Amino acid sequence: MGAFCLIGVICFQGTFFYLNFKKQNDAFIVFNKSRFSIIGQKQNDRLIIHHNLDSIKQFTDNVVRNYKVGEMIDLVSTDSLQNTYKYKDKTILVIDSLGVYKSLSFNTDYVLLRNSPKINLNRVIDSLKPKVFIADASNYKTYIKRWKATCIDKKIPFHYTNEKGAFILQ
Repeated sequence: MGAFCLIGVICFQGTFFYLNFKKQNDAFIVFNKSRFSIIGQKQNDRLIIHHNLDSIKQFTDNVVRNYKVGEMIDLVSTDSLQNTYKYKDKTILVIDSLGVYKSLSFNTDYVLLRNSPKINLNRVIDSLKPKVFIADASNYKTYIKRWKATCIDKKIPFHYTNEKGAFILQ
């Protein structure tokens, strides 16, 4: 009887240590939300959400709430969307409906396409030479189809959040 209690206590402590260890990681997330862009930066048990949602009521959407519960996040703050993000040693460039990407003084590893920018993806690939393209659910499906075909032709990975779910960079 005492051996079972001891094993139970050890398992409980092991689970507790594992869950605390799991909280101690960082991530860059592009969530899937139709017609909107939601980007998250997780730092241990803190999450910064960059979004273009209409109201704070939409911010309490299941997308963010489910991630918050699953990753045991205590503190969530919000901010507006940025043009570039830095995560560890990677640079993520956001190209939005304005389609501005020329004359950059840095190399980009990832390109996030949002709000259906009117760009020629071949030119973007030639000038920026990104490793991965990400498209969130705020883009027109006809644009997605064309971008995906271009990426397949150029052998560059393409992640569409509406098909593959959230893009998570750890």
